Amino acid sequence: VEADRSDTDSLVVSGDFVPMEMEILPVFLVGNYDMLFVGNFIVVEFPVIDGIHPNEIFLHSQASVLNISGRQISNIRLMRFTLMNETMYHDAVCTSLTDVLISCNTPIFTVEGIYRISFSLDGESFAKSSSIFSVVKRPAIFYVNPRLGNANGGTNMRIHGVSFRGLLKPRCKFGNKIVDGIQLSDTEIMCIQPTLNVG
Repeated sequence: VEADRSDTDSLVVSGDFVPMEMEILPVFLVGNYDMLFVGNFIVVEFPVIDGIHPNEIFLHSQASVLNISGRQISNIRLMRFTLMNETMYHDAVCTSLTDVLISCNTPIFTVEGIYRISFSLDGESFAKSSSIFSVVKRPAIFYVNPRLGNANGGTNMRIHGVSFRGLLKPRCKFGNKIVDGIQLSDTEIMCIQPTLNVG
């Protein structure tokens, strides 16, 4: 492998390592005549995260349980959620449920945003994954317009509020009938009133 002297205090080492299942390799720095022992390097086959459920939670909500599926994930001990473009992070302790499923208890998030996910096998070193996790504000409804509709249905009822983007599949329930909603924006959802039995 090649070493790059990026500054006077450190070397950046790059190259291809053959993935193995948990092996410790000695690493040496090779100069013109000298070979200096750097330390031990742990080689593992990194876990692959296929899915996270739920993939978003509400701001300030009580601690949630995340179920994470993937390959080679049974040895993950910690998940780290780092706010995008920030240094602020939260750690979550994980428990292996099966070879392909782990469960992690999230902390209470106090900052809204998209978080990058990284994981640790030893509780010290963290590796980044391509997975992300969202923390969103809890939706609030201000008013509904109109509040009156025809029993034959077809009235476009608009719901106005805030933080609707966190609702993945908004639906409206009229009595015992449920219809899909249309998310027009982060502050407006429209539901078409179904035919309703009255009397």
